[in-house]
Amino acid sequence: MVQVLKGWSITNVDIQPNTDSQENIIFANQSIEHFKQELNELDKFNCIICVAGGWVGGGIKDEDLIQKYEDQYKKHVIPALYCSSLATTHLKQAGLLIFTGAYSVFSGPTPQSIAYALAKTAVHTIAAQASASKELPQDSAVITLLPEIIDTPSNRLAMPKEDFTKWADPDQISGLVRAWSEGLNRPKNGAFVHLRVKNGTIAPDYL
Repeated sequence: MVQVLKGWSITNVDIQPNTDSQENIIFANQSIEHFKQELNELDKFNCIICVAGGWVGGGIKDEDLIQKYEDQYKKHVIPALYCSSLATTHLKQAGLLIFTGAYSVFSGPTPQSIAYALAKTAVHTIAAQASASKELPQDSAVITLLPEIIDTPSNRLAMPKEDFTKWADPDQISGLVRAWSEGLNRPKNGAFVHLRVKNGTIAPDYL
């Protein structure tokens, strides 16, 4: 994503640094207030993007169901809450707050991956609540990306026999984010965007 956003000043918040980012803040269970204090030294952001997550399978019969859910909660829900809170103080007026949801969870039950589904449902709920909040900057917009499968090295390793041309290209996703941030075909506040892939190209459906 960072390479496509060339020319932007990028601040990466993660458990490890991104060498392509201008600023890196390493996450180690700091409080939201701690993050805000660190970010106070920087300019406010045109766009805050939450891409944290990870998939896990398993149904309600699994003996480790609770452990899986707790793991997914930490990977999906906590980062989404952090981003929401940070947006109230560190997003510019008319800025974008973007979450990463899941089209499979949004469109119907996924009993084969219940912990993941619960966590992504929570992210969708956070996005809906944030879009209705009066605590975000004026004219800002909350957008939720709904990919099916993103073409990442880890997904290719996990599913080597799948047709990768049907997967969403991360660079194309980044291009959409850049265009929206620059005012081109920007979705309305509260939009959920299905990243449908057609002939190898993302054709977004605005839901």
